[in-house]
Amino acid sequence: MPASSPPGSSRPGLTGALSNVVSGARQVASDLLELLALEARRAGLTLIWMIALGLATAFLGVTAWLALMVVLALCAVAWGLGWIGAFLGLAALNLIGASVTVCACMKISRNLLFSASRRRISNTLAGRSPAE
Repeated sequence: MPASSPPGSSRPGLTGALSNVVSGARQVASDLLELLALEARRAGLTLIWMIALGLATAFLGVTAWLALMVVLALCAVAWGLGWIGAFLGLAALNLIGASVTVCACMKISRNLLFSASRRRISNTLAGRSPAE
């Protein structure tokens, strides 16, 4: 006949300890999966922004090329002005715009690294608590 457990405890010694370990492992796995889901969502949104900024950069690049051709033709034919100055001025403005979008894309690309998940996993594997 099994020994009765002391009042106030729901499970006897070893079974209770194993239950606590399994419960703790489930909680850790649940927390990790939730963290991964949140970071995957952030990574997805970041990827959408990067694609949009890439398209904007491509558009600005094409616009720069078209503007350069128009400036070349108009300056040479209509005004008799030095077309090199106008050519370089518009090219510089479009290249600055393209540079700003590339820099923004590079800055937000850090959101794709899953840094919190990687830190949590490395802390878990090293046996440290998340607060360390």
